[in-house]
Amino acid sequence: MVRRTFSNEYRVFGRFFLNEYLDLLVGTHTGRRTFIVNALSLGITPNIVMKWTGHSDYKAMKPYIDIVDSIKASSMTKFDGLI
Repeated sequence: MVRRTFSNEYRVFGRFFLNEYLDLLVGTHTGRRTFIVNALSLGITPNIVMKWTGHSDYKAMKPYIDIVDSIKASSMTKFDGLI
């Protein structure tokens, strides 16, 4: 979680960083990973996401699929209190 505190300071996971150091923490690859996980979470098939992102094999996409599977599994536990 990134939250802006002052004009040149950000708070990331409870630690403070100046604006120039934030670029070292959050790069373009972070955006790419976030896009892939969000697309898979929305139900877009891995084959389509692979074409969009240029992944050539399923093995490279597997870590992202595992993240989404764990998110879905933890979401299903919310129903446990209803039974």
